[in-house]
Amino acid sequence: GVCKSADGGVSWAQKTTGFVDTNVQAFAAGSNRSKGKVVLYCAIKGLDVLGKYGGGILRSADRGESWTSATGPGLNLDVKAVDPWAMGPIAQYMHLATTNVDPDTVFATNTNTGIHPPHHATVFRSDDAGANWRAVFMPDPRYPGCNVEKDYTVTVDGQFYQDVPNIAVASSDPSKLVMANGGCCYTTTDGGGSWSSGHTRLAAPIPGEGPMWTCSGLVVTTTW
Repeated sequence: GVCKSADGGVSWAQKTTGFVDTNVQAFAAGSNRSKGKVVLYCAIKGLDVLGKYGGGILRSADRGESWTSATGPGLNLDVKAVDPWAMGPIAQYMHLATTNVDPDTVFATNTNTGIHPPHHATVFRSDDAGANWRAVFMPDPRYPGCNVEKDYTVTVDGQFYQDVPNIAVASSDPSKLVMANGGCCYTTTDGGGSWSSGHTRLAAPIPGEGPMWTCSGLVVTTTW
């Protein structure tokens, strides 16, 4: 669960009022003094509760004394897999990120319950502390709304191979994020409106050789 210390770690108290499960998968917090606002976010294990999604993302506005659901509309609330390539039958929210600039703006990433949107693994964004969400990372050109620069894999194979995204947000600017998974890195400077490749770039072609690429030093392959 989540524990809180008010004496620098000498003693701790569990703060899980409102939890349906204490398996914590992610945590983030933001504090804006000028707005008088502190918002804590926690992602617990997603569960099938009588055929409906339970658990997921929680929010606290009273420094952890109580928690309410922030698993709002727009998130993946599936409780069954939709195709054989699903990572599991229930979407799990594995990473959260927010800032002190505006704690109401929060990002979350998930495991998929299928390849095609809205079941895919993606980055979600909320600007109202989790009341509503929207997917902002759409990397697969086979589906509408693709907003991610193609790398060598997507260009050659015509599809994006999904993995659980991890994210970090700039502490001074919530419009700047970096997203990485097992083989890719992407950045955005407009809050997820569009994403640039951080691991490879299209290079000048060699006649008769097809597309050529230059790497940033971050690619996880070799010269094979």
